[in-house]
Amino acid sequence: MGTNHLKLFMRQGMVERDAIFFNGAERELPNPPWDIAFTIDRNVYRGRASLSISIQEIRSHREM
Repeated sequence: MGTNHLKLFMRQGMVERDAIFFNGAERELPNPPWDIAFTIDRNVYRGRASLSISIQEIRSHREM
């Protein structure tokens, strides 16, 4: 997706979503599984609203 952005396909259990990581191509991603911080954005195009996931940060998974 462009030259600096990544489009990721994320899954947790049975739920699957697409997400965008702006400027993510400039970083080396850790090995999965990941902990991901994200925002959910509302987009309106031609009167139709949709939601998009924008990744803010990714790190290796840590047990709590």
